[in-house]
Amino acid sequence: MQRARLAITEGRSGTYTLRLNSQPSGPVTVAVAAPTNTDVTRAPGSLTYAAGAWNTAQTVTVSVASDADELDESAMVSHTAASGDSSYNALTASMAVTGRDTHLVLSETALAVTEGTSPTATYTVKLSTQPTGGVQVQVARGGGGGGGAPGGGGGRTTC
Repeated sequence: MQRARLAITEGRSGTYTLRLNSQPSGPVTVAVAAPTNTDVTRAPGSLTYAAGAWNTAQTVTVSVASDADELDESAMVSHTAASGDSSYNALTASMAVTGRDTHLVLSETALAVTEGTSPTATYTVKLSTQPTGGVQVQVARGGGGGGGAPGGGGGRTTC
């Protein structure tokens, strides 16, 4: 593994790669176990390394669901190798995953706006916990080639 920790914002995905350190005498299959925290998922469930392509890194994608609580998620993605090569059989490695809660609650996660004389839509942003100081929320235009906040360049609101 290229690192042993992965931090992901809730509602998003992150990746890491695995590769073997030396050429095995035969194929190596690495089981990528599902975390016990059901808010955290991984794909694929296994990786196979052929003896001739042992040094090719393979990617694991980890996703963290956005949930209603205000807590960061934590999980462990475990890996166990199986191979006829005793140097690799039963080797294990783990990736610690932290799902960072955004602490912002949106009334809508998507809006539909029909073009016309007043193409507007409204949503609210709330803080999920009381802050210890001022909080600034940046509103940025997303994909889709549309206007975003007034002026088209995003806006900023201080709470």
